[in-house]
Amino acid sequence: MASPNYEAQTQSLFAESVAKNDHLLIEILLRLPTNSLLTFKSVSKYWLSLISSPYFCHRHTTLCNLASGLFLPRNPSDKTNPEFPFINLNRSSQISHPPPFRTLSFINDPSGITILQSCNGLLLCCNFGLDSRNNYYVCNPTTKHYTTLPPLPVNNEAAASTCKTGFSLAFDPSKSPHYRVVCVVNTDSMGQVEIYSSETGSWRLCTVSFPSDLLGYGFHFDGGIFWNGSLHWISIWDSVTAWCTRCALYFNVDEERMSEMPLPPIPEDWEWDD
Repeated sequence: MASPNYEAQTQSLFAESVAKNDHLLIEILLRLPTNSLLTFKSVSKYWLSLISSPYFCHRHTTLCNLASGLFLPRNPSDKTNPEFPFINLNRSSQISHPPPFRTLSFINDPSGITILQSCNGLLLCCNFGLDSRNNYYVCNPTTKHYTTLPPLPVNNEAAASTCKTGFSLAFDPSKSPHYRVVCVVNTDSMGQVEIYSSETGSWRLCTVSFPSDLLGYGFHFDGGIFWNGSLHWISIWDSVTAWCTRCALYFNVDEERMSEMPLPPIPEDWEWDD
C-alpha cells in the first residue's frame, strides 16, 4: 500500500504537469461552467490572462451554446437594486446554481444599464439616458470586458434628432471571434443601415437601403433575432392604417441585403385580440 506522502507527492506532480501543459489546461477549463471560470481567474495572473483571451472565450462560447436561464429587464427607476432577475431553465439539475452574473456594474455608467439583446454569449446593452442620445455597449459578462460603441456618424444635428434608430447584435463564434452591430436608421423617406465591426472599431454606411413604405408597419429594430446569418424583425401593426398587418424583414449580415420574409397565411377564422 502506498504511503500518504507518496500519494500526495504523486498528486502534486500530476497537478504540476497539468499546469505546465497549456493545451491540457485549456481543455480542462473549457469544460467548466461560467461561475467556476470567474473564480479561477483569481488563481494567478497567468490563469486570468488565459481565461480572458479571445481564443479561450471563443471556444468556451462555442461549447457552451445551450441557454441555462433567462434574464428579465430590471426597473430603471430602482437605483438601489441593480440586479437582473434570473429564471433558471435547468430543471434537470438538483442543485440550484447561481446565475452567471447578477449585475453589469463593471460597465462604468452611473445612469444604469439595460440589456437590449443577447447573442451567443455577448450582450448588447444601453444606458438609461435622460436625453434622446444613449450610450451603447457590447459586453462579455464572463470576462467582464466591454466596448463602448462610438456615436453614429450622422451628418447634422437636425437629422440626428428626428431619425429613429434600432441597434442589433450579430455574433457567430463558430465562424469568427469578431462581432457586428447593425443599426437601422429610419428617416422620413428612406431607411438606411450602418454597420459597426469589432474588427475595425468603426461604423460604416451600408449600401443597402429600403423604401419608406415598409417603415409604416411599426417595426422596432432594436434587438433583432440573429439566426442563420441574418437579423430578423417582425411587425403585426400598420401604423398608417391602424390595422393588424403581419410583415417580417431580415438582413443578411454577410451579403448586406435587406429582404422581406414571406409568412404563412392567416386562417380565415383567426381572431385578433384587442
